[in-house]
Amino acid sequence: AGAALALNPLALLAAAVVWAALFFAFRYVSLASIGAAVALPTCAWLFGVLDLGWDNRISASPEVLGFFILISALAILRHIGNIKRLCNGTENRFERKKHPDAK
Repeated sequence: AGAALALNPLALLAAAVVWAALFFAFRYVSLASIGAAVALPTCAWLFGVLDLGWDNRISASPEVLGFFILISALAILRHIGNIKRLCNGTENRFERKKHPDAK
């Protein structure tokens, strides 16, 4: 995330928004992480294609996009077990712990 922040902060922000939206919608951290991993290079490419009014020659370079694709692919590969559990319906959801005294 630190490298992405330095290379393309807007793409990282967009990926963080995707992470939060998926997490709060479905309560799966793994699903949110996979979605953010897909969103990072996608948004970096999209923001590079669009003229957003700043000098984005470095953040939209093929090297940066390649780096984002690589780290995203590694993140998705790291979640293969989670993907299998999501498909099987056995992945754990994030649930708030209820206080023992709560009724």
